[in-house]
Amino acid sequence: MATVSEPKQQNGHSDPRAQLEQTIDQLLTKIWEIMVQLNEYDSENKWAVSRSLTDLVACFEEVNILQEKIQHIQVPMKVIEFIDEGRNPDIFMADYVDEVMQENQAVKVKNEAIQWEI
Repeated sequence: MATVSEPKQQNGHSDPRAQLEQTIDQLLTKIWEIMVQLNEYDSENKWAVSRSLTDLVACFEEVNILQEKIQHIQVPMKVIEFIDEGRNPDIFMADYVDEVMQENQAVKVKNEAIQWEI
């Protein structure tokens, strides 16, 4: 299996989180490839399936190594519950950003009103 190219941070060090995301993408691609190969399985492509399974194991090993480097990252329980409900975490973030922007606007209006009274 080809190794994952290491994403770089601004200071030149590799970013384990970005590398883990890239490896998970590769893992999902490998799973999809294996599903296709198994749907079209015959004795002629058994070596391709075997190679894909070997690559899949290597991806899992890399995920295991990389996850140890990012154990310090904490995910809020609300996000985990959102994902457990089968919802997209990107939608959670978009809703959260909208909510913060609305609160920010409300505080800005209050600050402007207070400044007019002073």
